Amino acid sequence: MTQQVYHYHLQARRPLTYLALGVGIVTAYAVYLTGAVLAVVPVGAFMIIVIYRLLMNHSAGMRLGPTRLEIYNGRQSKILPLAKIKSAKITRHLLSPYDCVLELSDGMRDTLPPAALPSARRLEHELSQRDIPVLR
Repeated sequence: MTQQVYHYHLQARRPLTYLALGVGIVTAYAVYLTGAVLAVVPVGAFMIIVIYRLLMNHSAGMRLGPTRLEIYNGRQSKILPLAKIKSAKITRHLLSPYDCVLELSDGMRDTLPPAALPSARRLEHELSQRDIPVLR
């Protein structure tokens, strides 16, 4: 059976970031018109953060093929052969993203960066499709 390559990619330049930029511009203009001096610092800080994210365009993601798992997070990347992965443990948290720890055949453990991962359910499905046991 041929397996499709599963690709997940997330980057800072997406519609919600541009929406945040628009809201920031409208808010900055309203602060300018009303002369609300106390609001200048928070609105300015918000605008700096949004513009920084758009300029840097941090990206993260993963590519899960028939023979290997590729993870990239910013400038760091990692390639793991699927044959080297013994199992995966997905730990869900109540108020934060989940953790995924891979147990490798040599006894080492490798934690995948949360920013590079899809939803826990999707990751569990994709790993199961490639005969990697998923523990909870």
